[in-house]
Amino acid sequence: MKKLNKLQINSERLMKNEELVTLRGGYGYAVCRNSNGEECGSGMIESCSQIHEFCDWLCNGNWNSSVCAGY
Repeated sequence: MKKLNKLQINSERLMKNEELVTLRGGYGYAVCRNSNGEECGSGMIESCSQIHEFCDWLCNGNWNSSVCAGY
């Protein structure tokens, strides 16, 4: 256990990342569309800030719009 002046941090009681995601409301859902407006990929996403990399991966870089929901 570490002490910072009067604050004590018990490392055994720290929340894991998975517990924080559950507390926040779970994972989000992303949809990626190509230039024709067709869906080229979709799926669960951990954070909407990752949607550009997510759509690049799912659509092989050939996408121009995306939607992320669940946050």
